[in-house]
Amino acid sequence: MIGLGRDDRGIAVTATLEKVVLAEYPDTWPASGSVTAVAELRHRLKSVRASH
Repeated sequence: MIGLGRDDRGIAVTATLEKVVLAEYPDTWPASGSVTAVAELRHRLKSVRASH
């Protein structure tokens, strides 16, 4: 599980990494490019957290 921060009610939001990557990058899991997809996803999550 990975934490995605908290929603507007303060409830922790989590998801399995596989589900999040599949949602964002349906063609990359479990392909050889999945590591890159995960790195991009983590960068996006940090950006989302920083903007809230």
